[in-house]
Amino acid sequence: MTSQAWGRVVESVSLIMVALAAGALRGAGDSAADAVKDACGGLVSALKRMFARNRVAQVAIDEYAANPEMNGPVIEACLAQVGNGMDQTVISAAIEVLRLADPDGLAAGKYALNLEGSKGAQVNNSGGNTQINQVNNSGGNTQNIRL
Repeated sequence: MTSQAWGRVVESVSLIMVALAAGALRGAGDSAADAVKDACGGLVSALKRMFARNRVAQVAIDEYAANPEMNGPVIEACLAQVGNGMDQTVISAAIEVLRLADPDGLAAGKYALNLEGSKGAQVNNSGGNTQINQVNNSGGNTQNIRL
């Protein structure tokens, strides 16, 4: 799965890492929006569920806010191992963090997902989902989700 962020195509791993960083930055100050903190908490919960059997990932997630430089690469490596089996709940939670932390960027298309190869994926941007299915020549199903 890939995502287009800042004008370049990146994997969903990068989208999740950007959302974690955005949530950590917003949560660091007294004036941080409660909604962003809550959304980041939802992302952390989704990650912990996805990595329920991965103790290394669990510890890195728990300690990310205290030391993102040390724990970020661990989380990123664990996410990369998941590959195309990425939990859609985690991706949806990451998008929710970015929707709240950077609504202008999201509205401008800064974060556009391409879930090619996914099956039955739905991503909600609190504005409803638009799914376009295209059957390719080899008989496979290519899904493009517009946020």
